[in-house]
Amino acid sequence: MLYNKQEISLMADAIQPNMRNKTNILPFQHIVQDFFTADHFQGKHVVDLGPGQCDFLDIAKRCGAITYGVDFDPCVTQLGKLRGHNMADAQNFQESWPYEQNMFDGIFCRGSLNYFTTIKDGPQDAIAFLTRLFSSLKPGGWLWIAPWAKYSEEQEAIAPEIFNLVHIFLKKHGVTVAVPSRGAVAHYGVSYLIPRIEIWIRHLRNFA
Repeated sequence: MLYNKQEISLMADAIQPNMRNKTNILPFQHIVQDFFTADHFQGKHVVDLGPGQCDFLDIAKRCGAITYGVDFDPCVTQLGKLRGHNMADAQNFQESWPYEQNMFDGIFCRGSLNYFTTIKDGPQDAIAFLTRLFSSLKPGGWLWIAPWAKYSEEQEAIAPEIFNLVHIFLKKHGVTVAVPSRGAVAHYGVSYLIPRIEIWIRHLRNFA
């Protein structure tokens, strides 16, 4: 959320209109309370993909993490830098992953990852992107991702194949794919208008 006039002024030109006003930090607090412990943050290098108003990064930093973020919106990256996070600009981090030289203890993303946009030549493009992403995650690293997996009309016919390939990849990398209940969808702020709402979890507490 935005805490003062400086931040509100900084975000007034944000590309996404919903980023120009105060957002609700409560869903991020719920996520941290339900899935994480102090050990997931203290001294750990953590990256948020599309951090919005940097609520998760702020919580992680207060818990002792070294925090990173990546976004296509200069206003978001400036807000992150203002709050002491390491930020990278990327017009499309799914096509050009800016942290190829980094190894993270944790990767977080709520709603900013759509692997369907990576597909140019075929379904394997999605796996190629996830492979690049996972190459920046330490072997024992944690993952919490709620993808915004929305396909185009042209991709509808191959969508089942893509979902299947992605799920096989995730299982191979020790990721649990959870389908949240209606209550959990609201609790964690993942009520997206997409065909399939999922949360990917690795080395964290799971759903009760």
